[in-house]
Amino acid sequence: MSITIIKLIAAFTMLLDHIAKVFGVAGWWFFNGEMLRNIGRIAFPLFAFAIVNGWYHTKDKQKYFSKIALFAAISQIPYSLAFSTTNTTSLETGERLYYIGLSYKIHIVLFFAVIVLLNYCVMKKNHIALEKYHIVLFWLLLFNSVMVKINGIWVLYDTLNVLNTFLCALLLLYHYEYIKKNAVDKKCICYFINSAVYFILCFHRADYGEYFEGIALVLLLYFVYSKKLLCSIVIILWAFVTYAMLYSNLKNALFAMLSILFLLLYDEHKTPQFKNFFYVWYPFHIFLIGMANVILKMA
Repeated sequence: MSITIIKLIAAFTMLLDHIAKVFGVAGWWFFNGEMLRNIGRIAFPLFAFAIVNGWYHTKDKQKYFSKIALFAAISQIPYSLAFSTTNTTSLETGERLYYIGLSYKIHIVLFFAVIVLLNYCVMKKNHIALEKYHIVLFWLLLFNSVMVKINGIWVLYDTLNVLNTFLCALLLLYHYEYIKKNAVDKKCICYFINSAVYFILCFHRADYGEYFEGIALVLLLYFVYSKKLLCSIVIILWAFVTYAMLYSNLKNALFAMLSILFLLLYDEHKTPQFKNFFYVWYPFHIFLIGMANVILKMA
């Protein structure tokens, strides 16, 4: 089984989960809304494995990181439209037709302080150049800090999509590999501080970020990637701790564990196809769900 098939399975189960989450679907043959959400638990472990797979195989890790960051930004408006809980309620009496503001204002001040003091004072003095991926992170952090509400509909909301979770995990992997290769130096410390600003302000706001669980799974799979049996054990333990212990939902844990059936069939030598489809699929399908959600509210 190629990584493309694994991604297709993940994409389909994610679609079922998102439809059920937004619309509470019932009556799909013998399925109901709860069953579809349970099936949707298969998706995240598969996508986490796919992210690690891409990180291992990409020839340009900064380009790989930047592409995920780009689609994290593209996906945020569809994500807000689809999953902001207040988008399903009517406009309250006296509520403003529009609202534009910043979330975590004190954090934005901190963000600028780090840019000015670190990048223009410390790094410039030591002739350390800013990496391209940090520029991408700075713009993404600013974008993620904007909140927009129009006619009672959150167009940009405080909760962030799951691609931000993957970005946080890849940041940690990037620095781990840098230290392993180059040891800790001034350049490493400056880069780490730049990354830490984004990480600290975003990881807990992103999907699967409340208990650090999404990032943890990506990191664990990274260290056991080449051994499918260990990957399976990691997913089983992660699913039990995350769903059964943290969220008290044993059904979700059991369905998440089913993802190992596909990982055990994974064939490293099969070439991935239409890679960009999966980047586009995420914002596209939640945009359709989000627009349907808005239309139902406005009707």
